[in-house]
Amino acid sequence: MACYFEIVPWVEELLRKNNWLAIFQKPANEKDESGRTALSLAAIRGHEAVVRLLADRGADINAKGNDGWTALSLAAIQGHEAMVRLLADSGADINAKGNDGRTALNLAASQGHEMVVRLLADRGVDINVKDNYGRMALSWAAFQGHEAVVRLLADRGADINAKDNGGRMALSWAAIQGYGAVMRLLADFGTDINAEDNDGRMVLTWAASQGHEAVVRLLADRGANINANGNNGWTALSWAASQGYEAVVRLLADLGADINAKGNDGRTALNLAAFQGHETVVRLLADDGADMNAKGNDRWTALSWAAFQGYEAVVRLLADRGANINAKGNNGWTALSLAAIQGHEAVVRLLADRGADINAKGNDGRTALSLAAFRGHEAVVRLLADLEADVNAKDSDGRMVLTWAAFQGYEAVTRLLADLGADINARATMGGRR
Repeated sequence: MACYFEIVPWVEELLRKNNWLAIFQKPANEKDESGRTALSLAAIRGHEAVVRLLADRGADINAKGNDGWTALSLAAIQGHEAMVRLLADSGADINAKGNDGRTALNLAASQGHEMVVRLLADRGVDINVKDNYGRMALSWAAFQGHEAVVRLLADRGADINAKDNGGRMALSWAAIQGYGAVMRLLADFGTDINAEDNDGRMVLTWAASQGHEAVVRLLADRGANINANGNNGWTALSWAASQGYEAVVRLLADLGADINAKGNDGRTALNLAAFQGHETVVRLLADDGADMNAKGNDRWTALSWAAFQGYEAVVRLLADRGANINAKGNNGWTALSLAAIQGHEAVVRLLADRGADINAKGNDGRTALSLAAFRGHEAVVRLLADLEADVNAKDSDGRMVLTWAAFQGYEAVTRLLADLGADINARATMGGRR
């Protein structure tokens, strides 16, 4: 406590009284439950007089806490320039690493302490040393948006294209966070605008996925490939559409991005926007000529996804723009079938009003009514029945709607179907039995 609050006379008295213990132990090097010594605690607070006194009395200047950080590391992260200077002058290891592999330079850079970074650089610290994540001080400074520190490190020879364990550079981290000034600075220093990380993603896709319009514009102006895709095949437009960032989608479209580009899953930006229910993005893409009926690898269209998710407004918009109401996926299910199995009554009504085939069957022979009954969606079952869906339609195994409801134990749906005229004596195979 005396060291933490810089009560120098107390520290001197405690050291004097405990001097006899030096034969067996060094009181100045005793650690608390966090592994901090008295000198470390004083360094955190920037108490130079206490640190100088303890160092003169033989305190271990490079002692590490449970996190592996030394007094120098602690002083650096707090931005105590004078303390860092004192410790360095006293022989502290300026390249010492904590358990996470970070040095005092990494820590100071992450907090934007420019003067501490400058001091350490002047003392010959390793500018390009990497921590356990493979990140250098430059990446930490860029991630936190500390422009002055980024400039200083770049001027001192930091590798601006160095990649961390994920393959991301300082530019990548600045893009993720949306720090345009830092990105502009790194670009001016010649960083690779189109470098890919381990996921095959370029900086542009990261900026787009986070909705940073100004950064996307900056990268495009600097020559970024707007149609580049990552390992999953998604372009910057795909990411922006998926996240619902209308302004970024508009910008990329205006810049000539391929509006119908598909990812490895076969989905376009329109499919992704519809899946997430981003109505304004869906409208924007439709206005720009996106293929309303483009299908993914599962043969689902944007309408299929919107219906499955229950996004009524998106379903209406797509229907108004000419989407195929009765398009089928690989399983043969239509948008109506998907809405029915999910219990989206309003969407089922909308699709029916727009001319959807209410008795369309999937590859297994099941209709929308069968699927709704299978899930126990009473309101949807009633609606479809009111729309004259066939209550006695059989699937490929001869099972009727009533059979599915009864098998699943939905009493209310079973009663409703019986009241609507379903054949209660019909027999079908269920689990190998009749």
